[in-house]
Amino acid sequence: MTQVDLPPVDRVEITTLMDNYTDILLPSTEVMQRHPLADKTGRPREQPLAGHGFSLLIDVYRDGERHTALLDAGFPTPGVEYNWRVLNVDLARIETVLLSHGHADHFAALASFLAARGQRVPLVVHPAAFEKRALIFPDGAKADLERLPPPEALTEMGADIVLSTRPHPLAPGLFSTGEVARTTAFEKPPATAYIDLEDEWAPDDFRDDQAIVVRLRGQGLVIVTGCAHAGIVNTVRHAQAITGEPRVHAIVGGFHLTGAAPAQIDATIHEITALDPAVIVPAHCTGFHAQCEFARRFPGRFALNSVGTRIVLTA
Repeated sequence: MTQVDLPPVDRVEITTLMDNYTDILLPSTEVMQRHPLADKTGRPREQPLAGHGFSLLIDVYRDGERHTALLDAGFPTPGVEYNWRVLNVDLARIETVLLSHGHADHFAALASFLAARGQRVPLVVHPAAFEKRALIFPDGAKADLERLPPPEALTEMGADIVLSTRPHPLAPGLFSTGEVARTTAFEKPPATAYIDLEDEWAPDDFRDDQAIVVRLRGQGLVIVTGCAHAGIVNTVRHAQAITGEPRVHAIVGGFHLTGAAPAQIDATIHEITALDPAVIVPAHCTGFHAQCEFARRFPGRFALNSVGTRIVLTA
């Protein structure tokens, strides 16, 4: 397994550019800083839009410098574009983009981002993210999924493609996890997910699924996922293994427990309890029932995400 030298950072800020949920009345806390309802004069501010997609802006501060990466581009594209404007995002300061996996709710606005940015940018992506995918149901019905544009098309749009199956540096203090090792018995890919391998449909094992890992000085790891199709517990364990850091401070992102059986949700919560994170922000594809269980089982640690929220974690 590839080991990474992950230098600690002093501060992590994670801004939600797109997520499934919005609630403009959620109060701010020290960690969860919500988009303001009004400006300094009291006039109402435009509020970001929610949609079934995911996109996070990740800033790390280290040695007096700020470095920025984008995890996924989100869906739907018009909503993501609107949110960039409402949240006053400077796309030019993004140093690297990581695509967590090849599903359209994570890449739909990528072409728009590249056009709006107007400068070339590294795009770290697993080779399997470009494969053709579909949902195939027990009755044989099939729904083809939108496919990620091929590397040559993305290159023409302004992306410098970095094909990587291993952990890859995104910016000082920011690493991708690469392919996630599967170590749990209870985390399985959705039974309806298929991938086209050599013109033959096979169950999708989501080898392209990867996350972002940061080490917060004195606190431990901050793990930021897209969907965690590889399993949220697998993902955290993998981050611990590649960094050599056993402490977990925060887990943020999609846990992909929507539609999961109660036994899988319980097993996941049992394992995360053992990891003892201080902050848990299950978002996007985690699912309503799983979010409710996390809220019930982790009082004071669970935080509900909302579009426009800035998650602030300090050393």
